[in-house]
Amino acid sequence: MLISTLCILSAFCHAQEVDSMRSVSLDSVVVSARRNTSGMAQRADGMLVWKMQNLLDMPKILGNADPIHFAQMLPGIQTNTEFRCGINIEGCDNTHNVVEIGGVPVYNASHLLGLFSVFNASHYQTMNVAKTPLSAANAARIGGTLSFEPFYVAPDSTQGEASVGLISSQATVRTRLGSRTHCTFSLRASYLNLLYSRWLRADDNNINYFFYDANLTLVHRFSDTDALAFDAYAGTDNAKIMASNYLATMKAQWGNVMGALHWLHDNGSFHMRHTVYATAYSNRFRLEMQDMKAKLPSAIADVGYRADPSVFVHYDNNRGIRLRVGYFLRHQYMYLTGFSDAGLPSNFWMPADADNRPQWAHGATLGGSLSTADRRWQLSADLFYRRLYNQTEYAGNILDVVATNYDLNSTLLRGNGENYGASVMLQKSSGRLTGWMSYTYTRARRTFSQGTTRGTYPASHERPHELNVVAAYNPWRHFGFGATLVWASGTPFTAPVSVNMLNGNIVAKYGKHNANRYADYVRLDLSANYKWTSRKGTEHGFNLSVCNATAHKNELFYRLRISTKNEYAYRPMFFVLPVMPSVSYYCKF
Repeated sequence: MLISTLCILSAFCHAQEVDSMRSVSLDSVVVSARRNTSGMAQRADGMLVWKMQNLLDMPKILGNADPIHFAQMLPGIQTNTEFRCGINIEGCDNTHNVVEIGGVPVYNASHLLGLFSVFNASHYQTMNVAKTPLSAANAARIGGTLSFEPFYVAPDSTQGEASVGLISSQATVRTRLGSRTHCTFSLRASYLNLLYSRWLRADDNNINYFFYDANLTLVHRFSDTDALAFDAYAGTDNAKIMASNYLATMKAQWGNVMGALHWLHDNGSFHMRHTVYATAYSNRFRLEMQDMKAKLPSAIADVGYRADPSVFVHYDNNRGIRLRVGYFLRHQYMYLTGFSDAGLPSNFWMPADADNRPQWAHGATLGGSLSTADRRWQLSADLFYRRLYNQTEYAGNILDVVATNYDLNSTLLRGNGENYGASVMLQKSSGRLTGWMSYTYTRARRTFSQGTTRGTYPASHERPHELNVVAAYNPWRHFGFGATLVWASGTPFTAPVSVNMLNGNIVAKYGKHNANRYADYVRLDLSANYKWTSRKGTEHGFNLSVCNATAHKNELFYRLRISTKNEYAYRPMFFVLPVMPSVSYYCKF
């Protein structure tokens, strides 16, 4: 993570030769210096802000440094496995947290079974993470906020960035369209089946997959303090999964479309944003087996107006000590349910109704930070507690929909819950070595009162312990190295206690809900970067990354397997290749 700082000292200087007494005039003296700085900073209110340009130096998964994967390595946010998507903030379900582009929600932010998000990092200036509600801006969610902010400031000249990897390529161009107007356009597309078709296998399942993302940001500035901005995003996924064990084929097409018009006002101390927006998500999910076909379409559309005026008053005693405390009460009038969180559109949004009452929660946070005098080191810590009401959890599986008496409400568990925990982070913000190390303790409990599930259980995403390390080392001008390490407790699951064959079909009896846990999740990612600048000022670079360099086998999920002799076994499933190397090239102009 390298930021070059150029200091220019203008002066009128004289150089004198003693023997001849002649003088030479110099118009100016230019003093330049390089300073390595961290791309992530923490504001006084606790919000974490990460500059997207710094992802170029970080390890990449299949040639792509996805911002949500790095958001999951921040304190208070839980890591997901390779085939799971979404983000869990301070013990909250994925559905409790809002993911935004410029303040506009995106309802499905995942590609490729959770390996990639819909966010092309080069299109955005920053990624902002608010772990607890800071204002009434997102009053419809009871969790945190992950917001991506496009470039609303005009470039001095035409700028661009392009990268080519083994699974996808992307390009971004920022240019002026006049003295007061500028735009940013980005496009990304995948072609993973060309090289990674063998890798896209899990057990006996084959996957054909394609996705694309397109972004446009257009800004016209009326004055130094006021501007009108238009944001648009569109993305589509196409997937086909052939499950030979079940003689089944699953086909899916899903995607997002979003458009927003903003009026931005900023005079330094007072900031205001008015937004009119429309955003929608839809999917077409089809399941085909030997003797039957099933469809599961789903869609959600959101049209609205949002106003965010804010005044910033900040006091710093120059001793590096900050404290914050907060309390919130929130309601949520929609929920997400479905069969899997594996990044496929088998989940769907539903509104609250008489059978599913609106969710609500209240909670409190206490945090603080301590910085050294030169701001090079920072130590921060947070405590959090949430009490949640009217929680739902899906207790069935995808094959339930083929039953003639299928009833969604009968497959939902309803109850209350609570989240509590603490996190601590040590960050180094400057020098050749930058990054952070964080530890998070989280408990997410859910209490249900129906039938055999009566009792209190850990939520399906709960990871009690998690350690994250993110580091970037830049020893020389052209070379840099990056590393990320994740160690986390396994998530809970419900295991069968007995299995029988009835008329050639499996009949399983399951034990206590979420009474078992997967093995600990461990992943070390490494990267080496080589960069150079051409005579025309274009920056080029190569990134060589190794995902899961220790080849640790992380369990994705458990499943029952039947042999041709009608023998069955209950075994974990793993990603087909434990080590994933990749290489990518980029250029910036």
